[in-house]
Amino acid sequence: DAEGGTGTFDFTVTSFGTDNLSDYDFNYTINGSTSSIASNQTLSTGEQESFSFDLGIGEYTVVTSVSNSNGEVVGEEQEFDLFVVPPVPNFTLEDIYGNSHDLHEALSEGKTVVLDFFASWSTLCEESTPEVNSVWNQFGAGNQDFEVYGLTTEATDDAAVIGGLGWGAEYPIFDYSLDAYSQYFHYESSLETSGIPLYVLICPNTQNPGFSEVSWFSEGWAPGGQSQNEMISALQECNETIFGCTDTTAINYNPEAYTEGSSVCYYQGCMDALADNYNPIANQDDGSCISSTSCGTNLFISEYVEGWSNNRAIELYNPTNETIDLSNYALSRWSNGGQIPETTVLEGSIAPGESFVVGVDKRYPDGESLDTPLWDGWNLFIDSITGLLDSIYIPEDDLMGRVDLFINPYYPGTMYFNGNDAVALETSSGDILDIIGKIGEDPGDGWADASGEIWTVDKTLIRKASVTAGFVYDPTQPYSFDPSLEWDSLPANTFSNLGIHSINCDDTSQNGTSVVDIIVGSPDHTTLAAAFGAAGLVETLSGDGPFTVFAPTDAAFALLPEGLVATLLED
Repeated sequence: DAEGGTGTFDFTVTSFGTDNLSDYDFNYTINGSTSSIASNQTLSTGEQESFSFDLGIGEYTVVTSVSNSNGEVVGEEQEFDLFVVPPVPNFTLEDIYGNSHDLHEALSEGKTVVLDFFASWSTLCEESTPEVNSVWNQFGAGNQDFEVYGLTTEATDDAAVIGGLGWGAEYPIFDYSLDAYSQYFHYESSLETSGIPLYVLICPNTQNPGFSEVSWFSEGWAPGGQSQNEMISALQECNETIFGCTDTTAINYNPEAYTEGSSVCYYQGCMDALADNYNPIANQDDGSCISSTSCGTNLFISEYVEGWSNNRAIELYNPTNETIDLSNYALSRWSNGGQIPETTVLEGSIAPGESFVVGVDKRYPDGESLDTPLWDGWNLFIDSITGLLDSIYIPEDDLMGRVDLFINPYYPGTMYFNGNDAVALETSSGDILDIIGKIGEDPGDGWADASGEIWTVDKTLIRKASVTAGFVYDPTQPYSFDPSLEWDSLPANTFSNLGIHSINCDDTSQNGTSVVDIIVGSPDHTTLAAAFGAAGLVETLSGDGPFTVFAPTDAAFALLPEGLVATLLED
C-alpha cells in the first residue's frame, strides 16, 4: 500500500558461494531504467544484506541482479511485477442488475462506502445481510451520502447464483471477477484479516479518494444488532456535519443545522399548477387546492409506483365535478401474461379533482420477506452526542403515510405487480377503464418503450398532464404497449407526487405535441402517418381534441394481405 503516496520494496542479497562476496553492486532495472546501489560490506557464506527503494502508485516490471567488482553478474537475474496501490484502490464494476459503479467516484461525491465481502455458501453472510441492508435503507438506500457494495469472493458466484440467494440485499451486488477478488485480497492483507464476511467502512476523501480512510471493519458479524450498531456509529463519525434545512420559513427548519447537505427544505401549499391557489414554492401538497376545472368523465390511473421490496402503489385521479364512490370500481392484475386476473374491489371515495392512493397492506415494522413494510419515512441513526440510537423523519421516504387505502395483505393479490404484469382499473362489473401493459402478454423483465428501455421496473410513472382519460386498447387488433406515450418516468422509490396530480384540460396534446406529431415522429408508425395524409386527417388531428386514435404499428400493417395497404391508401 502507498500510505504516503509511495511504496517501499525490500530486497535481500544472500551469499551462497565458498568465497566472500565484497565490493559488489545491487542492480535494479525499473521499466527499462537501470540503477545501482554499491555495497560496503563483505558477505561470507550464508550472510545477507538488504536493499530497498521506493515506487509511486503504478505498475512496474523490475529486474534485479548482483555484480562483482569486475562488473560480472553473480547468480541469476530476478524479474518481478510490482504494483503500488493507494490505501483504497479503485474499481469500476457492473452489478448484477446491469448498473455500473465506480468506487472512487462515489467517494469523491462525499459518500461513505461499506464494502461487503461475502460468499454464497456462508451462513453468517446470509444472517448478516438483512441487518446491513437495513442500515443501507435507513441512510438513504444509496441516494444520499451512504452506499454499500457487495462483492463475492467465491469464483462460482455468477449473477444467476447471487440473484437467487434471496438474502434480502437491495444494495448493489457484483458477481465474481478478478477485480472484485483483488479488492478482497487487498483489504485482507492490509487489515491483516482472513475469512468472511468482511465489512470495510470507508470515510471519503473527496479530493483524493484513493487516500480515503478505512475507519472501521468487521471480520465476521456479531448478532443481535451489535455489529449493526457499530457500523452505524462508524458511519455517523465519518462526518460530524449537521445536515438540515436552514430556511426559517420551512416546516422542517433545523436551528442546529448549518448546511443543507443532501437535505431539502419542505414548504406546504397547493401544488396543482391549474388550481386557483397554486403555490409555486410548495413541495408538499397540503390538500388546500381550489379549482373549478373539470375535463374528464371517469377515473383513470394517474401514478404507478413499482419500487423496492413492497413499495408499490397505484394512484387514481378524479377529473370530474362529482365525488366518485370507489365501491363501484376495482383494480386487477394479470400476472406474467396470464389470462385470469387477480381483482380487488375498492372502497372509499374521491372528491372532484382529487387523487386517491392504493397501496399494498404491509404496515408491520417487524415483518420479513413478503411482509417487509412499506417505507414510512423514519430513518434510524446514532446521536453523535449521546451515542444513543435515534430516528429522523424524512418526508420524501414516506410511502405509507401517502396511502389512502391498503389492500391485499397476503400474497398473491392485485398489488403484487413486479413490472411485467398488466394492471387495470375496472368498474366493479368488469369493464376496463384504464390499463398499464397488455393482457395475455409477458414482456419479459418489464414493459419497454420503442428503444427497448424498461419503464415499469424500479420506477415511478406519472401520467402526462395532457392525458385526461384512461386508455383501453382494442383486443381484436394488434397492439404494443409503449409507456412513454402517456407517462413520465421517475427513479425508484419516488413518492413525493403521490396524492396530487396535475392535469391540463385545455391541452389535448402530449407535452405540446399533437397526435400527428407523435405519429410522424415514431419510426414504428410510418404506414399510419401515410394513412393520415391519404385520408385528409392531418389538419383535423393537429387541432383541438380530445382524440382517441387506434395506432397500429408498421409490423401490424405488415400482417395484412399483400397489396391491401397500398389499395387502402389509394382509396
